[in-house]
Amino acid sequence: MYIQLIHGHFDANDAIDIITKMILIKIKYYEDKINNSLNEDDDKSREVKIINLHKDLFKVRSMPSIQEAILLCKQI
Repeated sequence: MYIQLIHGHFDANDAIDIITKMILIKIKYYEDKINNSLNEDDDKSREVKIINLHKDLFKVRSMPSIQEAILLCKQI
């Protein structure tokens, strides 16, 4: 299934804001999964995902162009 999450034209600040919020939602999702989980192996995997999402968030916030941010978003 394909769901288009972002459609439209956004200026650079708005696009980065949208991408940032999407990353933060994914982080919260994994944190909630960890808090409700009894499986340590799954938790470790989710912790790695959270760490990588924080790295992606840092990259997005420090990118000089929105095109780079959009390319990163496609990889997330």
